[in-house]
Amino acid sequence: MVAVGDDPEAGFVTDPAGVRREAAAIGLAAQVEYLEGNRAPDGAFDAFLEHFSEKFDELPAPDGSEFNLEELLTFDLFEDELYRHARYKAVGARVGRALSSLEIIRRLGRSEREAYFAVAKQCILERKFPEHWQQMVYVLLAKKHGDQRKLRKRR
Repeated sequence: MVAVGDDPEAGFVTDPAGVRREAAAIGLAAQVEYLEGNRAPDGAFDAFLEHFSEKFDELPAPDGSEFNLEELLTFDLFEDELYRHARYKAVGARVGRALSSLEIIRRLGRSEREAYFAVAKQCILERKFPEHWQQMVYVLLAKKHGDQRKLRKRR
């Protein structure tokens, strides 16, 4: 059950397709509000950096040569870092056997980890995620306070 427009006074949608449609519309409205509702002025981030951050020389590669991310970002480095992190530290790891995304990647076979790395490296180099990676599924949990009939009051 979802309130129309996230407003319980406007009534509720109860059929599965309607709930998905209305929840999507509420989520989209929230995103538009986040992006456009109280935007920082153009140049604010640059001004922040100029005022609060020091400028540094560009980093060289570990061997002192010119830094080239495409050459330096290797599968071996990815594997070293992947296995360096502590295991079973996902939120709720002790409840329902939750796993972190790192743990899930660790459990893949080598060819699957290589395929994941290839796509992740491409994302890093191009500074863009594949379209299907930009979609998320949220499970909204009730909070202790507020009108739980409103989706935006959940977490």
